[in-house]
Amino acid sequence: MIECIIIDIGPTKRFPVDPFAAYVALSHSRGHKTIHLLRDFDKWIFTQHPSTELRLDDERLECLTTQTKDKYEMGTYNFV
Repeated sequence: MIECIIIDIGPTKRFPVDPFAAYVALSHSRGHKTIHLLRDFDKWIFTQHPSTELRLDDERLECLTTQTKDKYEMGTYNFV
């Protein structure tokens, strides 16, 4: 962990700041009191899903979880 960090996750014209990069930068501090932001940032960085592919896979896994739970509760153990 880094004692105190200064981070710029504000909007840029050349390339967007993605949620993964922002998370990695922010997670290297010891807490919110040790993070200093150079400028304001767009809150969409943390409110949108980082990837369409990951979102679709999350939905697929959620469906499988529901199916597995339903089969378990019905006493069906054949998941083939």
